[in-house]
Amino acid sequence: MVLGHMGTTYSSEGVPIDVFVATRKALAGAWSRTMLQQYALAGTDREHTVMYVARHAASYDGITRVQMLGHTYELTDVQSEPAPGPRAYDLLTLREVVRRG
Repeated sequence: MVLGHMGTTYSSEGVPIDVFVATRKALAGAWSRTMLQQYALAGTDREHTVMYVARHAASYDGITRVQMLGHTYELTDVQSEPAPGPRAYDLLTLREVVRRG
């Protein structure tokens, strides 16, 4: 998993182009929700999100995007472990970025 944010570069004609700017890498794995949690999210803006568990990071300030396995995701929520330590993890809620046009 590569954490970062969106930046802007310009083409030779001066047209702005959005690009992913990598900030850091993190070890992560998929996190599955219970059926009750899936039912609770049905019909909300979080229905089509996925969750990943990642090694605890000191801060997610400035991190808005995640790239993983050729897909780009928007970081919508971070649930950090209250007591940091060598076995601390964070739950990241991600929504896949779909470009149209």
